[in-house]
Amino acid sequence: MSFSRVKEDKDASIMAGMPIEIIFDVVDSYRRSFVPAPPQNPRISIPPVWPPNTSDSLSLSRRNQNGLRSLEIELGTLSLAAARHYGLDKTWTKRLADAHARERSVLMVIRSVAGSPASQKLKEGDLILACDDSVVTTFRQLEVASMFLPRVKLTILRVGGSLQEILVSTVPMYSIHPMFPCSDESTGNRRASEEDGGVDEKKDLEETDCQFPDWGLSMKRYMLWCGAFLQDSYRELGFQQRDMPLGVFCGRYCHGSPAEHYNLKAQVWILKVNKQKTPDLDSFRIAISQLPPNEFVRLKTIGPQSKIKIVTIKPNLHFWPTILYQYSHIALEWQLIVLSSSFLKTNSETPNLIKC
Repeated sequence: MSFSRVKEDKDASIMAGMPIEIIFDVVDSYRRSFVPAPPQNPRISIPPVWPPNTSDSLSLSRRNQNGLRSLEIELGTLSLAAARHYGLDKTWTKRLADAHARERSVLMVIRSVAGSPASQKLKEGDLILACDDSVVTTFRQLEVASMFLPRVKLTILRVGGSLQEILVSTVPMYSIHPMFPCSDESTGNRRASEEDGGVDEKKDLEETDCQFPDWGLSMKRYMLWCGAFLQDSYRELGFQQRDMPLGVFCGRYCHGSPAEHYNLKAQVWILKVNKQKTPDLDSFRIAISQLPPNEFVRLKTIGPQSKIKIVTIKPNLHFWPTILYQYSHIALEWQLIVLSSSFLKTNSETPNLIKC
């Protein structure tokens, strides 16, 4: 494969290869999925294809049972000499050196996805020595050891020389194509249980909530409201946030829209509409459906640096109607649903459906 980049105002390109076993993992994950067909035809299942003569492939039953999973952590490497200053003893230093004599390094946790099981068990700077009692020194070794198991036992060295063994649950990878749905209890949204009390501005600005979103659902629908593109938080945001805000993510806005006019910024989460919490797109849709027409709306937002801001905005349903875009697994196409508009008669029970 060829990669290009700009270096010192000049285009530079490099050639690099990728192990074929990684390609087989991705292709096999798709081929094992049930491909939805039109209603007149039954569902079609494509048989799996396995990489021949690979030493790291697991059993067929384990792959079919658990599917492709991830620890949801970003890793770096640390030399064994530097790891000695972390408190790595001579026994583990020898085991790691013997496992991979050329690299002579140890895996280190850089960050984890906000709200994931790993974020609750691992800390930044932890050194991962073994997975299920097998020494791991490369990214691929740890990936193969955990990619088809619901949970793994990690042997880690915490800063200060504390050697620990912890159980970490893995998370099923969401489908990058809306054709293949993915659902799992461990990735479900956690609703806020406490009721909102009062309109205390100071208290309102100090409240924060966190969640682990349903990554698969966030890739299959989004809403256009007041010219702002809203959706549930997606997986890549989790790598950038220490704590994922419990709200609807605003990715961008249209120029000339009420969102731009009233200073609703992009890359923020909407936590509340007036006094009603909006932890996901469904609750946000319910909140805006109860708003009176031609009235100002009070939004509580939070940015990537946890800066909370109150925004007041007035919707314009004539020029900027509320539209929901979602992928249909039955029709196998994207659909445009007009939820509210001043020039179309709409209601929450029978919205206008337009095929994209």
